[in-house]
Amino acid sequence: MTNEEFVRQAYAMVEVKDIPGWKATFNPDGVFVDESVGVTYHAPDDVAKPVENYGTAFSDMHRELYDVYVSGDVVVGVLANLGGALRQPASV
Repeated sequence: MTNEEFVRQAYAMVEVKDIPGWKATFNPDGVFVDESVGVTYHAPDDVAKPVENYGTAFSDMHRELYDVYVSGDVVVGVLANLGGALRQPASV
């Protein structure tokens, strides 16, 4: 599995709120940095908090991973968090 595939698979787990799967993607000393709020979560247990918190606050939130760039072992992607109302076509 490539690093890009790994990142895409990890975010697919978050999309379906697979907390055990998400936590399992981290090494014991791994971190997840939520740049939107400036908080660093530490594995193994803290990394579940943003998934749980966002899932509670925005139960219909959907994630889209855009513009993925790969350079060696580094994967950078633009992530959009969208509410359900934004994804549904407007009624006419």
